[in-house]
Amino acid sequence: MELTVHPFSELFAQLGLANDNASIQRFLATHSPMPDGMRLEDAPFWSPAQSQLLREERQDDADWAMVVDRLNVALHAVPCRASESNAKVDFGRSATVAIGFSSSRR
Repeated sequence: MELTVHPFSELFAQLGLANDNASIQRFLATHSPMPDGMRLEDAPFWSPAQSQLLREERQDDADWAMVVDRLNVALHAVPCRASESNAKVDFGRSATVAIGFSSSRR
């Protein structure tokens, strides 16, 4: 069985969100870091339908699970301050986003 790898931009489209690089970067910067104990699908910024989609994809271990997990990691990471170096984060075909992350919470 061949595993389908969905680009990050396709997940954003499935969620009904703008899926260009700038919009993805803005979304991550706006909503991260999420609290350590909060599950991705329980975040308050999702609509009920978005939350359900994320929950189902993760529970079903569907072909979207890998990209959902990457979104979870990105939203739990701590963005770096502007003075810290940025890293390019590759979220799949045509969705490389430059974002800095710090390993410690502030």
